[in-house]
Amino acid sequence: MAHKTNACRMLDQKKIPYELHEYHFDEQHLDAAHVAKETGKNPAQIFKTLVAIGDKTGHLVALLSAEDTLDLKKAC
Repeated sequence: MAHKTNACRMLDQKKIPYELHEYHFDEQHLDAAHVAKETGKNPAQIFKTLVAIGDKTGHLVALLSAEDTLDLKKAC
């Protein structure tokens, strides 16, 4: 059985259905492209959430596909 994250607990609390997909990971390979490979999914189906703090813009949250990179100059 999968270990529940805080995100899972929040979804449970709001009775929002979801499905967990477990995969093997190690500290050396935490990137979204590796997740796609391990789960057998197309990288376009895997998303990563990036959080940055700009000195002028404050917090920035970006949701990108596994194949994309964040251009901070364009984002801020």
